[in-house]
Parts: sequence; C-alpha cells; structure tokens
Amino acid sequence: KNTLVTNFGNCFNGCTSVSSIPANLFDNNTQVMHFGSCFDGCTSVSSIPVGLFDNNTLVTNFSSCFSYCTSLSGIPSGLFAKNTLVTNFGSCFSKCTSLSSIPAGLFEKNTLVTYFTSCFDGCTSLSGIPAGLFDNNTLVTNFVSCFNGCTSVSGIPANLFDNNTQATYFNSCFYGCTSLSGIPAGLFDKNTLATNF
Repeated sequence: KNTLVTNFGNCFNGCTSVSSIPANLFDNNTQVMHFGSCFDGCTSVSSIPVGLFDNNTLVTNFSSCFSYCTSLSGIPSGLFAKNTLVTNFGSCFSKCTSLSSIPAGLFEKNTLVTYFTSCFDGCTSLSGIPAGLFDNNTLVTNFVSCFNGCTSVSGIPANLFDNNTQATYFNSCFYGCTSLSGIPAGLFDKNTLATNF
C-alpha cells in the first residue's frame, strides 16, 4: 500500500490520455507532503474526485498540481479542507482553460499558505472570483500573476485582499484580464507592505 510515500511530485505529469482520477487514490498515503505537478499536463482529466486529498494531512506543496489540465471544468468544494499545512499553491490550476468557477471557501482551511503565484494563470473560462477567497490566508506574500490571462473575469470582489496584509508582490496579478470592467475602490488599501504591482 506504499504507506511511507512522501512525494508524488510529477507522478502523472504529461499523461495526456488519462481521463479520470480514481476516488480514494491516495487514501493510504498519509505521509505525503508533496503533490507538486502531480497531474500537470493531464489534458483529458475533466474532474477531480471529492475528498481526493482528505487523508493527506501533511501536504505542504500543491504547486502546479493540476496545471495544464485543459479539460478540467470544476473544482470540488472542500478539496483542500484537510490539508491545513499547505504553504504553496503556486500555478496549482494554471492554464486550466475549461475551468469556469472557483468554489467559495476553497482555501479557507489553508491558513499557512504564502504563495498563490500564478494559481489561476490562464484560466480563460473563469467567469468570476468568489468574495472572501483569500480571507483566511493571512500569511500570503505572493500573488504574482494569480489571475493573469483570465480573459472572462469581468469583476474583482471588493476587499479581496483586505486580510492579506503580509503580501508584497502583486505584479501581473490581473494582467490580460480583458473583460475586466472595473476595479473596486481601495482594492489594495490594506496591503501596506506591497512593493511590487
């Protein structure tokens, strides 16, 4: 059962013909800390099983985990609810061009996260950003290119970054959001440590 596995980085990277992920795939791998690029480039995967990572409570890294999963259309609510030690979601859903929405509260249990760099970069079908998406992520320092190229996003929730007072980098955060029709007043008012926009 491989109960001592700690790293699934790049495990299924580039498996373009894999169309589904078995439920309970990682249930016995309770020591895993790294899922970086695990399903990166799995262009035929269209969905993620509910509770896929529920037993992987030691995970710290989900960077590029589902990057370039171009057929992925949704994210289960509470996907990362049991992964309270995660620090890195960089490029986690980057280039998921079919992803149309983000569940409210997706990251609410991930209070140790510091990186959301390019998390939703190039998600061209994403139509909106949930209010309070980052409210509990008070240690985040980096939002570089977080929503870069999200060409269908038309609005930014007011107070989106109010609780992210440690954030220093926002450069290219909304670069290329060509449908964006407005910017909330005071969007970065609480980000007094930011040095790069």
